[in-house]
Amino acid sequence: MNTQEILKQIEKRIAELSKPGEVAVDRANPLAGNPAITEIPQPKACDRPATETAAPLPPVAPIAIIGLSGYLPKCQSVRDFWQALDNDESLLEEIPKTRFDWEKHYDPSGAQAMKSYTKWGGFIPQISGFDAGFFQMLPKDAKLLDPRQRLLLMSVYHTLEDAGYAPESLRKTHTGVFVGAEENEYVKPPQWDITQSQGIGNAPSMIANQISYFFDWRGPSEYLNAMCSGGAVAIHRAVASLRAGESSQAIVGTANLLLRPETFIALSAMGQMSRTEAVNSFGPDANGYLPAEGVASILLKPLAQAEADGDAIYAVLKNTAVNFNGQGGMSIAAPNVASHTDLILQCYREAGLNPCELGYIEAQGMANPITDIAEWRAFNRALQILAQESGVVLSDGGCKVSTLKPTSGHMQSASAFGALFKILRSFQTDTIYRIRGFRQANPDLETERQPCRLAASNQHWPPQSWPRLAGLHSYGSGGSNAHLLIEEYRPQPMPAPVCEKPEILVFSAQTPTQCRTQIAHLLAALRQNPAYPLASVAHTLRVGRDAMEARVAFIAQTRDEWIRQAEAYLDGQPVPRGVFAGESGKDSPCPLPAAADGDLHAFAQDWAKGRCVAWPPTSTGKAVRLHLPTYPFELKEYWLDKAQAAPPAVQRASLSDPAGMFPVHGPCQEESHQETNFISENLTMNANPDTSRSAGEKAVELFTYCAATSDQDFYEDYLTFCPFPERTPGFSMTRVFLNPKQYRKEMALIQRKQIEMRQVLFFKEDFTQIRHLLDIGCGHGTDVIQIAHYYPHICTDGFTITKAQADLGSHRIAQKGLSDRARIFNHDSSKVAFPRQDYDVVIGLEVSCLVADKDGLFKNIESSLKNHGRVLLMDFIANLHGAIEDPSIDIYIPTQEQWARNLAKHHLVLDELIDVSPQIANFQHDPEHEENLKDCPQVVRDSWRNYANNAVAIDRGWLSYMLFRLRKDQYSDVAELEKYNMGKLRTPKPYPLALQEMLAVGHVPYPILDESLLADAYPDERRRPQPSENIENPSDFARLKDKLAELFETTLSLPKAALDRAETFKHLGITSINSVELLQAINGEFELKLPTSLIFEHNTLDALTGYLEIYLGKHHPQQLDKLRNSAAPSSIQQPTTGMSMPPNPLKTKLLELFSNTLGIQSGNFPTSGKFNALGISSIHSVELMQAINTEFRLTLPTSVIFECNSVDALADHLKALGITVAGDAQKKNPARPQLTG
Repeated sequence: MNTQEILKQIEKRIAELSKPGEVAVDRANPLAGNPAITEIPQPKACDRPATETAAPLPPVAPIAIIGLSGYLPKCQSVRDFWQALDNDESLLEEIPKTRFDWEKHYDPSGAQAMKSYTKWGGFIPQISGFDAGFFQMLPKDAKLLDPRQRLLLMSVYHTLEDAGYAPESLRKTHTGVFVGAEENEYVKPPQWDITQSQGIGNAPSMIANQISYFFDWRGPSEYLNAMCSGGAVAIHRAVASLRAGESSQAIVGTANLLLRPETFIALSAMGQMSRTEAVNSFGPDANGYLPAEGVASILLKPLAQAEADGDAIYAVLKNTAVNFNGQGGMSIAAPNVASHTDLILQCYREAGLNPCELGYIEAQGMANPITDIAEWRAFNRALQILAQESGVVLSDGGCKVSTLKPTSGHMQSASAFGALFKILRSFQTDTIYRIRGFRQANPDLETERQPCRLAASNQHWPPQSWPRLAGLHSYGSGGSNAHLLIEEYRPQPMPAPVCEKPEILVFSAQTPTQCRTQIAHLLAALRQNPAYPLASVAHTLRVGRDAMEARVAFIAQTRDEWIRQAEAYLDGQPVPRGVFAGESGKDSPCPLPAAADGDLHAFAQDWAKGRCVAWPPTSTGKAVRLHLPTYPFELKEYWLDKAQAAPPAVQRASLSDPAGMFPVHGPCQEESHQETNFISENLTMNANPDTSRSAGEKAVELFTYCAATSDQDFYEDYLTFCPFPERTPGFSMTRVFLNPKQYRKEMALIQRKQIEMRQVLFFKEDFTQIRHLLDIGCGHGTDVIQIAHYYPHICTDGFTITKAQADLGSHRIAQKGLSDRARIFNHDSSKVAFPRQDYDVVIGLEVSCLVADKDGLFKNIESSLKNHGRVLLMDFIANLHGAIEDPSIDIYIPTQEQWARNLAKHHLVLDELIDVSPQIANFQHDPEHEENLKDCPQVVRDSWRNYANNAVAIDRGWLSYMLFRLRKDQYSDVAELEKYNMGKLRTPKPYPLALQEMLAVGHVPYPILDESLLADAYPDERRRPQPSENIENPSDFARLKDKLAELFETTLSLPKAALDRAETFKHLGITSINSVELLQAINGEFELKLPTSLIFEHNTLDALTGYLEIYLGKHHPQQLDKLRNSAAPSSIQQPTTGMSMPPNPLKTKLLELFSNTLGIQSGNFPTSGKFNALGISSIHSVELMQAINTEFRLTLPTSVIFECNSVDALADHLKALGITVAGDAQKKNPARPQLTG
């Protein structure tokens, strides 16, 4: 045994004995001989880890990587990134216009000064998304905050959960934070006036300090700028802190965003970037790298402690080292081969490395001939020297060298994290990934008879008798170098339990919707990882997640049993046995099961009610933490208006797991993401797909069935959904549609609402100018027949893919005597040319969602429509990263981007978009659909199940139902039109507003409402409502609900559509600050003195309306009389002031200052609200006091803000000092006291 091996054994023994009184942990089996590792109780506020620092460790004690998360080019998660590696995908792309307009700064020749010669790089999607409410930030502050901080906060939260630690459990511990980053490109003075909060919040060190503050950690909090090696240097600092006992565990983070053209211009001036979209590292044509973005974090802990804690370990940092080039190179920016060699030797010598065991080095690979040669020589020299010292012989090419740069670009300070994640994936897949695009080496590299070999192709890396080892090399152009030695971790296989017993699996989130998303993500994860023991899953959920308001608990004995429970719960079926859903502080809606089932049910029910539970041990007693899906943040867009064009609005699909830890299918693909696949599962649950069918056959089968069950004689039957203003208890869509004659009144209501939605779509059309109209999916021909019948000057044509429908429609046309003006053809609208090329109007009501070939459909429409002709559609939009497509039921729903692109390509201008999503979901909500469908044919069951599940998809924000008004403009520029259409798609008009607009017009050309239909639907109403009235007979509840909706819109700018769609006020982001504003408005409107707690006690619009209706009726009936005498309610009335202005000019002026400083509308700021309760911090008080002192020429100290603590008190204080305001102008006071603090 040589000296190095002896030292290695001594260090190992020291590590085992480093904590007195503890049993030594067998690394091969960390659970062996340690019966104390059973179940770690859920941390409580009084049961947090001790705040003492850890004892120092041996100098080269191994450090475990136990958690990770990140956002990388084209990837929303590390799992996305790993999948991209497996698929050998390029993550490079053109600079998105959402960063800056690269065309203004681009000169491919490189001849122009202050221009960039490249337009390529690697970019993170959706960098503007953030959950401000979750991280307790005012929207104004979140918008000002450096987006690197925002993304890193979310990444760190996910990292903790990925490691299996509830963030709350680590509060007040000595958790260190080390962040390697460079400059903030978000805000650059003097372009904007920098406020104090903005200046402090975006100070460089705040990128680390913000994390330590939010999580309430007491360890070191350090920001490092070592340029491109910053991430690796930060990892080294964290390892040193852990070994020194400064930190008990450490978060290491990095963040790099490319928001401004200056970076590209400067790198072009230095000739550092590739002139093409390829990066040719180590190749003969290497000419530079391409910049890239990256935000990532990892959680580190001493290996011995991680094993003792039952942590899931990705890999081990065996050693790290850093140094500086010093002089000796060509310049400060040039690499020094001797310094790089010394660094690698230092790292490997300290670790006692046998150089024969090093299988792989991940190089920086900057694609610069000078730096590539220097790095290559350093690798080979270091290994050769080490081999000589160790007395071993190295085989040629035994150590493979690869680099990530040609795949993702150079993430600068974040580059080491991309390299680290790549190495971890190599351990998982036994693969050393190739240098993408590499064909031959630069001849100056001297590759023959060297211990290293460049990876021109993916290399199999089989497990060895020793843990595999990889090096990670990083250097910055300022001269700071870092090298990491990473060792494979080999955990003991998870033993299968001898006898599985029931386990409690708990889920919680801030809203029920997010809670359901968590369940869905775990469902996908367990399907992908069948080896996960249920006991460890339950353990991780219980100790590794913070308990929040919305809660669901499951009791299951096996994985399969839980999967069945979760599927039933997500599918909206009656709550299965063993499932408890509730909210913190509220009673569970589920009854306590029989006592025979044991105490687990009491634990689960208590937890679902929000009680503190001391969890029983898991059934196996040896549960460990697992890497499970992480929290689904509710992302909203936060971006400065004056910044470069903001990134596109965050799609609602990103509410579900933005870090995307467990995608169902391959990530990083523009049209295929986890949300698409999961929603497809929900929309087609038990659909029994028949892949042998050709496109459209399912739709034909369904519509053939519909035609066969319809009367031959014409009647007004519409094959579309309808808008319900609210969910009606006891109503079932399937029960009524399948039994229309049995439920005549309900069917009449449906028809009336179907007509109403058509009226909203058609009312702006001038039917006197229409000569030819086409229905691209006419069904039984109802619209084709009725328009021809109402307007004798109009000829109508209809297409349907179903022969039975064409036959029925043609029969009805003949019956009505319209054969000379109305025709129906049995053709596919996407394949067969329409019979005319001069249609004035084309309609498609819930048609294109059934057509796979969208391009063929819209090309056909374009060629048959007059220029300036109109297209009217009712259809769906997928609010996801990819389209929703399921050929088994002929569903093909495009995303917003695909809609914008398809319409623009065929010269169709989107004039108006109306969002009917909440109302359609109200109609489709059908908890009893499975019972109603059980005796129907399979195709009917599949389709109606899909329709019922649409309500779930709309509620989750995955799907929208819209009315489209389009116009053909054959001379439009396609690119400009796509942008215009995209803008329209992002700003739809709520249906209630469109309905009110239609009612106000008076004349509705089509369809014409039958008086008998109204009487059938509402027997108490015998007349058709006038346009100025609401359709329903108003009740106190309806009037009060509309008034409250008006106050919500006036006070918080929340439209009623958003109120109807949200499950709770908290889901809308309504905070305690907002509740003060709302109650001020409500109390002002109804002359009340209700407390702000009312908003959270009755946390939906219906609940709040119901409470106020009873309260006003009992205590203030005159207010209801006043409401009855006002105008009839409408879905959204014109905004009116919900509260009166302050009674004196001084308060008005103060409110104006508060509004300008904090961004809160002056008319909505509560004058009596306490500043500290409104979230006004000490930093805000500095800004406020500065504004007040400037306005009134004072020098008051900032303490006055909190001494007064309300606008009313502050106004009184200023008045006592002699400050007055006359109108909008300050009254001059010659003798004004000047106070100093």
